[in-house]
Amino acid sequence: MRSKGKKKKLFWLVFAVLGFALFIDAVIIEPRSPVLTTYNVAIPNLPANMDGFRIVQLSDIHRRKTVPDSVIKKAVQIANSTHADAAVLTGDYVGKEPGNIAMSAQMLSGLKTRLGSYAVLGNHDHWTDANAVRKSFKAHGITILNNESARLAKGLYLAGIDDQWTGSPDVKAAFKNVGKTDACIMLSHTPLAVDLFKGHRGLLITGHTHGGQVMIPFVPRNRLPGLRGWKYIKGWYKVGNILMYVNRGIGMINPPVRFLCRPEVTLYILHPAKDGKTKVVNK
Repeated sequence: MRSKGKKKKLFWLVFAVLGFALFIDAVIIEPRSPVLTTYNVAIPNLPANMDGFRIVQLSDIHRRKTVPDSVIKKAVQIANSTHADAAVLTGDYVGKEPGNIAMSAQMLSGLKTRLGSYAVLGNHDHWTDANAVRKSFKAHGITILNNESARLAKGLYLAGIDDQWTGSPDVKAAFKNVGKTDACIMLSHTPLAVDLFKGHRGLLITGHTHGGQVMIPFVPRNRLPGLRGWKYIKGWYKVGNILMYVNRGIGMINPPVRFLCRPEVTLYILHPAKDGKTKVVNK
């Protein structure tokens, strides 16, 4: 009897220690540990002299009490370590408080690239104050692409649209100044906007999902609350002639935890697509 009692106590002790370790990981360690992921991507129409062009992405900053400024600053430092040619920001820079806008813009202005930073807005930016976000980003030297494009170099453009859920996206307007023989990197906050880009080809960079934020082994994330039924959670997807990446983001929404889903800064190294197909390549 005593042996059974000891085994039972040991079981519950191990269970408690494991639970505490998982709690510390999900609440403290993972949310504060952004990582860099790097991909080489072949792009149709990319000029030969642009081979090796580097674009770094940050998404879903969600500056708020549960997302310490130290995490955002660390993500900016990681991005700067890539020596990228341009930075792209794919929405949701703030939480619900308008007071977060200026601080988020200020920290993101610390991004140092050869050609500057370009951003699209997300649903949380609209819910908070889209005009204030645009104004603050402009004041800090960050270009907002609101259904418009930006020429990065001869033959290479960025085309960004407004948020599909809360804004007024217009793909046609975004491509107005992009030539048919130009390479174009597309930006959207939500991956659900991929369907709006039918008729185009190339790389679409998105965020919004936080990579699922909490991943449970052996359980598909789209079967759990929050992203139930979603097609696109994190990583790469091929949709028609579009190759889309869904970034895991930096910040969090409630519950403010991350498990098996660390915050992410993504670097894309571009190469000409000799076969005319957008794809991830080994280099």
